Amino acid sequence: MNIELQYECLKLIKKYKSLKMAKYKQDYRNRIYLLMKVDILIWIKAIMKKWNRFEEEGELLSLSWDIYIFCLDHYIPEKLTPVPKFFFEYTRYFLLMYYAKQQSIRVPLEELQEVLELIEEPENIAFGMLLRLYEFREVIPDDCKIVWDDAYLSLSNSGRNRERFKSKGVGMSDACYRRMKHSFEAIITLLLKV
Repeated sequence: MNIELQYECLKLIKKYKSLKMAKYKQDYRNRIYLLMKVDILIWIKAIMKKWNRFEEEGELLSLSWDIYIFCLDHYIPEKLTPVPKFFFEYTRYFLLMYYAKQQSIRVPLEELQEVLELIEEPENIAFGMLLRLYEFREVIPDDCKIVWDDAYLSLSNSGRNRERFKSKGVGMSDACYRRMKHSFEAIITLLLKV
C-alpha cells in the first residue's frame, strides 16, 4: 500500500468514524473497502500460506470483508497507527481466531503468542501467561519436571485434596525436593505476575 493510498484510507476512516447517519457511514465503509480489498486479500493469502491453509477465491473474498469490518471497528485513528500495519496485524488475529474456532489450524507457539498479544483481552493475557509457563517448563531438566508440576499444582486455590508427589520416586532427598519446589513456586508466581 503506497503512501497516497494510506493517507486516503486514513482520511476516509476518520470521516467514517465521525459520521452518525448509517447511510453515509455505509457509503464510506464501502469506499474504504474498495481501496483496501486488494491489500487485504494479499495479506490473507500470505498468512494462510505460512499456516498451510488454502481457501477458494469466493471464501477468500468473504473472509476479506469480515476481516475488513473487524479491523475497521477496532481501528482508532487518534492512536496514529499506520493503517496497513494495523490491518495486517488484526488480519492475523482474526484468521487465528477464525480457524481456532474450527479447530483446523496449527501455528507455532511463538507466532501464536505474538498474534495474541496484539489485542489485550483478558483471555489472551491469560493464555500468554500459560504459554510463558509452558516455555519455561520445557527448559527444565526432565528429572525436575515432576517437581515443577508439583509446585504449579500446589499454587492452585482449589480446596480439593490432591495426591502429593513423593520425592522418593524422583531420585532426590526430601530436603532437596522441598527447596527446589519452593524455588519453582517463586518462579511460577513471578512468571504469572509479569
